[in-house]
Amino acid sequence: MITCSNNAATCCIKLAKWEEASKFAKNALIMLDALYGKRGMKIHTILNSEGIIDAKLFGEWRVKSYLVVARACMEQGEVEDAIAILKKAKGLGMPYIDELSSSADQSSRGKEEKASLRALTLQMKELKRLVAEYSEKRKAAKKIEKKKAKVMAKALFGGGDGKENATPDKQNNVKERDSSETKQHVEQVNDEQEKAFEDQTGVGSGVATGQIAGAGTRKAPFKRKSSLKSKLEREDPPVQQSVSFSDQPPQVKEFDRAKDDDDDETPWQKHKEALILMGIAGVSVLTIVGLRRAYR
Repeated sequence: MITCSNNAATCCIKLAKWEEASKFAKNALIMLDALYGKRGMKIHTILNSEGIIDAKLFGEWRVKSYLVVARACMEQGEVEDAIAILKKAKGLGMPYIDELSSSADQSSRGKEEKASLRALTLQMKELKRLVAEYSEKRKAAKKIEKKKAKVMAKALFGGGDGKENATPDKQNNVKERDSSETKQHVEQVNDEQEKAFEDQTGVGSGVATGQIAGAGTRKAPFKRKSSLKSKLEREDPPVQQSVSFSDQPPQVKEFDRAKDDDDDETPWQKHKEALILMGIAGVSVLTIVGLRRAYR
């Protein structure tokens, strides 16, 4: 069953069926771990008597299963898991290589031991090659991730005016430039206000000599107007109020007199129409009653 699972996993690798290959290889590892825990018992003894030594059983077959699982992980993008599995497989196979290589009499080795040593040596070379290859791929993936992170950071924070990423010297230069531009703007506004004041007061070119064009009166002291105050005056002009007094008595309007006349009316005048209608209705009732009695 162990060899069948490993062979099925190898076939799935060639067919690029990575998930199925990983499942078959893991099944083989489960059986090998269970057998390793029961060493010296019946099944283990039977396998050893048939020429399947521990180096082949727990070394060669285990490493083969781990190689399949590592390749499947790598193809599925799990680089870290693949490298960890390869390192674990190396730790399991190297003790058996050392044990077989350290035999005092190499001529006393059996055919099975030589075959297992040769197979494990090839597997260790394959492990080293795969570890180096996967490590390079991991480094390349990390470089790509760093480049993507830099591009994202540049897109998020590099699209402004550069003040966030500037050095302290550059930031000081930007501040000084902004302050100089603000001062120039304030001076320009003040010059415009002085020019407007001169146009309103009629001050001509005689300002330098201290004379005002026209009557030759003394120059009025200059008072700077506040731009905020002038803006508020333009938006909200002051309301002019005037009070006048008259010696004539107040006049009574016609509608006031009519109102007073209405207040002096008697109840009969107020409800005259209603009383007339009630009288007509009473006469009609009496007439109808009298006619009925006459016909009886």
